[in-house]
Amino acid sequence: MAYLKITEEHARKFSNIKNASFPTRGCQPLLPDRKVEIATICTPGYHQLFKRVPFGDVKNEILANSISKSRLNRLNPALPWIYNRESSRDCPDITIGWEYLDISPNGKCLAVCSTINYKKAHTATVVESRHVLLNERTANDEKNRRLNDKSKGKKADSTGYNVLGIDFPPLDNSNSSQTDARVVEMVRAPFDTDVTCVLSVMAHGHYCKNPSTVNLKPLVGFSRPAEETDDQIGFDLYSKSWKMNEPSWSGAFDSRNLKIAVGLDNGSKLIDVMSSKQMPLPSNNKTVISQAFYYDGNLLFFGRQDDDVGIIDLRAHKRIASVLHGSKSAGFVAPLKTDPNHVITETFSGAINKWDLRSLKPSIIFEGHQNHHNKVPCHIDSKERFLFAVDDSGATRGWALDDGKLLCTIPRLDSPEKCSFFPRMVYSDNWGGQHGNAGILLALNKNFYLYDLYP
Repeated sequence: MAYLKITEEHARKFSNIKNASFPTRGCQPLLPDRKVEIATICTPGYHQLFKRVPFGDVKNEILANSISKSRLNRLNPALPWIYNRESSRDCPDITIGWEYLDISPNGKCLAVCSTINYKKAHTATVVESRHVLLNERTANDEKNRRLNDKSKGKKADSTGYNVLGIDFPPLDNSNSSQTDARVVEMVRAPFDTDVTCVLSVMAHGHYCKNPSTVNLKPLVGFSRPAEETDDQIGFDLYSKSWKMNEPSWSGAFDSRNLKIAVGLDNGSKLIDVMSSKQMPLPSNNKTVISQAFYYDGNLLFFGRQDDDVGIIDLRAHKRIASVLHGSKSAGFVAPLKTDPNHVITETFSGAINKWDLRSLKPSIIFEGHQNHHNKVPCHIDSKERFLFAVDDSGATRGWALDDGKLLCTIPRLDSPEKCSFFPRMVYSDNWGGQHGNAGILLALNKNFYLYDLYP
């Protein structure tokens, strides 16, 4: 009873204060109506947010997100810094394409997989890790050099300016190379807090006829510094391989339950990493071309050729529980960990959608993407703020995940006739471990192209 009296008293006081009118002094700003305030925060302007910072109306995350959006929106696609990658000592031949590119969450390790010409008549895929080293002196010198060239009206350096001050020296890797094997898909596989692996689905010979293999290999220095995990990287626990008696088309890794999903012609297989037991999963006799686990590992999303994305509840007799109608032939599917009610899909028709899992309908449509029949590279940054995708012409675009606005476009750096591989891209806002050191890295042919987002 006492609690009710206190509640009623507070409610009465609050009502009196709310209905009262107060005079304002000078140019003191009035707080807007709450509905207007929420709408303003959700779609902020860069300068509007700065005006509201002194009043404590803007959270740090919202301000940082707005600054990152503004930087991406002002990206100069014509002036990347070009990094000439050295050839591997084991495989000194020419790099002809990139299969995988990933950056660690702390921005200090780069994981790459390249396809190279090997002994002229063969090709090989090489998986390696590289340091991302920051040199602040180099960064300051390059910033000043670019400013001086611009102020004096000089022509920009053709190799760009390394204003982020980073270098990519190679790490000694336990993963060497595989000869005459083609990469179907590669995904990050966080095994535990110490070691992160890469899951690769490999095809041997012709895609549609020969058996395939699924490999799990550790990435040196990705989760923790290499010197701290030297005694763990070589464990058989982190290096495993499974042979599939039919072609494989996709792969996904569940780090919580240590499961692997492999997409096949007429379904999918669920593999237990520890016991190697395999369990078939249905797809209504459709080829599974993309897969992803929900953050808790209880749901499996899979894109099917000529059919919509299906959702399997792994707790309910391994059956298809729901379907995202209108997501036909999705070559990319990604549930969001920071926003568990939504999933991103990209289809062979060029449609990129953000789906609401509560209504099973698209909540945001990302405009500007072009794709007709290819499985193209897509990338979501580690904080799940931005989405990047390469279209079938080789152009790279970036969107904001919260509102779907197109922020930047990078045209293809070479003619399609020169290379049959799509560029691979990765975004980070802490290259070299330096917070705010933001940029987009593209891997194409034998070079890295770094687009800095320095103001």
